[in-house]
Amino acid sequence: MERFMESGDIVDNLEATRINGSDDSATSFAMYRVSLAGGQPGVVSVDANVISGSGYFVGLSDYSSGHWNWQGPFSDNHIRLQAVTDQDGDLTSELGNTFITVLCPAGSSIDVVGIGVNQFQLADATPPAAPIGLTATPLPGGIELQWSAVLDPDLAGYAVYYSGRAFINPHSAGVKRLPSLEGSILAQLSGLEEQTYVAITAVDFSGNESPLTAVVNGMPLAGQSGTLLVSTDLVSGGINSVIQLTASGADSYDWDLDGDGVFEVQADSGGTQQADSSATGIIRPRVIGRDLSGEHVALGGLSLIITGNTRPVAAAYCDIASGKKPLTVNFTATAEDQEDEAADLSYAWDLQGDGVFDNNTDSLAIGPVFYTADGSFNVKFRVTDSDGAWDVDTITINVLDNQLPHASLQVEGGKRQPAPFLAHFDVSGCFDPDGGIAVYDWDWENDGVYDLTDGTAVDVTHLYPEIGEYEVRLRVRDADGGSDETVIRLVAQGWKTAAVNNGDDVGKECSLQVVDGYPAISYFDETNDALKYARSDTPTGEDTGDWQDIITVDATSGSGSIGTSLLVVDNTPAIAYYRGGGMNDLMYIRSSTTTGTQPGDWSAPVTVWSTGFTGQYPDMEIVNGNPAICFYDQSTPGLRYVRSNTTKGELAADWSTAINVDISGSVGLRPDMEIVDGNPAISYYDQDLDRLLYIRSDNKFGTFAADWTQKVILTGGGFTGYYSSLAVVGGKPAICYFDWSNKTLLYTSSSSADGALTNDWSLGFTIDTANSPGEYCSMIEFEGRPVIASYAQDNSSLHFTQASGSGSGPSEWEAGQTLEDSGIIGEYSSIAEVDGKVAIAYYQFSGGNLRYAIRYN
Repeated sequence: MERFMESGDIVDNLEATRINGSDDSATSFAMYRVSLAGGQPGVVSVDANVISGSGYFVGLSDYSSGHWNWQGPFSDNHIRLQAVTDQDGDLTSELGNTFITVLCPAGSSIDVVGIGVNQFQLADATPPAAPIGLTATPLPGGIELQWSAVLDPDLAGYAVYYSGRAFINPHSAGVKRLPSLEGSILAQLSGLEEQTYVAITAVDFSGNESPLTAVVNGMPLAGQSGTLLVSTDLVSGGINSVIQLTASGADSYDWDLDGDGVFEVQADSGGTQQADSSATGIIRPRVIGRDLSGEHVALGGLSLIITGNTRPVAAAYCDIASGKKPLTVNFTATAEDQEDEAADLSYAWDLQGDGVFDNNTDSLAIGPVFYTADGSFNVKFRVTDSDGAWDVDTITINVLDNQLPHASLQVEGGKRQPAPFLAHFDVSGCFDPDGGIAVYDWDWENDGVYDLTDGTAVDVTHLYPEIGEYEVRLRVRDADGGSDETVIRLVAQGWKTAAVNNGDDVGKECSLQVVDGYPAISYFDETNDALKYARSDTPTGEDTGDWQDIITVDATSGSGSIGTSLLVVDNTPAIAYYRGGGMNDLMYIRSSTTTGTQPGDWSAPVTVWSTGFTGQYPDMEIVNGNPAICFYDQSTPGLRYVRSNTTKGELAADWSTAINVDISGSVGLRPDMEIVDGNPAISYYDQDLDRLLYIRSDNKFGTFAADWTQKVILTGGGFTGYYSSLAVVGGKPAICYFDWSNKTLLYTSSSSADGALTNDWSLGFTIDTANSPGEYCSMIEFEGRPVIASYAQDNSSLHFTQASGSGSGPSEWEAGQTLEDSGIIGEYSSIAEVDGKVAIAYYQFSGGNLRYAIRYN
């Protein structure tokens, strides 16, 4: 029977199919299709000789369950499997075909000699007669069974039932049945150790089963069943062909040379005989192996094909076996037969490899054939002679889909370069795996419009003159229309500056924060003697036109004149500020919306502390979930701290009594607060002794004066620390500060996470001297390193200083930069991270303007 489908190591072995379980998935299989014209298979028979290994499996297509019905493993050369046994069975497709798969696991090899199917007959309800004469002869480790044949033309085989105890009903618990029907009247049960009871029935093709025979029993002899190996030099041949049979594993052998049940040769000690090939068809020679005492030790057999006509030989060829779709292929073939002339042979082609031979293909030459879909097509050419013998040759046609090109884009010198940025693009990483790239298309701004099409890969440049981030898209196309694209981001490096509020003396005491994703600034409007708030309507705020939302938050005289601190409190902006105008109080105001861009968004101001001349230079942080403020109290004088009892702090009652953090003289000017290792900490200036101090709460609240015991003196005088900024860098506190005597910017950092001890802190060292920077210094940690904005005295400019690493030593600091020097500019600087970039709010004395800068790097 012709194979419908196969996988793994499958080859023809004369008229048989050799299946070797040795492919990459450790299995190989051959599938066979049998047309039943709407019927159902009653019995499926398989003739297969095991060459090596543990045997084979047989799968039947079960359309009632939608799965394969697998059975095995089998080692017998001839098995018969009941398929459909009642009217509910469905093992055929809608086209009336049943499919049988023979599978070899890893390490096994077989020759499939034949596949047979007998149709199920629903109308036949008459069972065959029961077998008679059943005997059980003990063998070492088993029992030999023998009985008289049932002469029924519809007989499918015999079902063998056995158990360790006597039984009447073959379907009782504990009764087993051999997995396949026996096709002869001689069988052997092996692997037995106890008294075994056996009975058999006869089964026909419609699944009808005879009454059970009388139960016989036998006690296996001591020892194990022998292993009998039977092989042949030819699995098929013509009539009267010389086919040698060889047996091993016993001392003598009884031979049934044609499989008719008669053992013609007895007590053969040589183990070699010639099969009786005098009749056509499948013959099943059998052999009984015996030991020296003449006892039966094993039973074996083979299946052979005897033909009266030699099969023809087919060979197929093609002009191209692999290529991209659409693929045009021309096929040719040759055919030879020993008995027939060429005119007596017929041909057929399965051009799609679907197992169906196409109409009107009775020719040795076919083509052109057009393959428009990609995939592998096992094209088959079949030749059939006048007696129905056939041969098939297979050619695999691989139709390839166009493999897409690969786009890769780099920039000489890197993707970040100072503006104006003339980008020299490198496309050397682009390739097409099955051809070449025909076209390069460029979209310089990644706006969806390709500015340069049909470009080449040679010397491609584009100028980005303005500071900012850009995306460029490259699309590559091959000759078959396949394409790929890639997008890279470029940064034309530099600082973009914008005028936030141009006016007469606006922008002092500014504080920069990110509010609902956009930069926002609180500041003092000296012209109107009021507190103001501005928020950008873009994420970067890089253009003057971005700053349209500017409102007065508190118009009370002196509001914000000596300090403002903007912070997001419970998702909305809030400001702590000093209110002068004769009141001299610490104030707090919060928006009811996330943006705070409308005057009506802000609630009434709350007086947080009003004892004496107080509230100067406030700095606000979220301390354990609630807003808290440190500030300078000139009346005391000293450093004070107050924390809200609620997350919003909207009511005066929310704020506890301000406590004295340090009242050891005129201390506390320009304090800067951060959360250090979970607890609030403050850097501040001691005006009496001209020195920089650091103090940290013992707990995460800091609501009592007794909480603030971790005080450290960082400098010993010399007018250092009047301007300082505290930040957490690498998980540890660090402070930058201004040395007024030497006009330099200095830096100190702690070796511990809390900085509670004097020895934790490094000796302050100079990090920048260019143009005397350091006034109004403001520091944050950005991408793991400290960055600082300040005012430089010598050229009256906005100054920027950053570390190249952690900043723990002088060598880790880069040279400072002047960002703006148009007039007196850069006082009251406030630095923050905005949209993943460093940004600064600052005051321009010349003109009295609030300005803003953001770095693209």
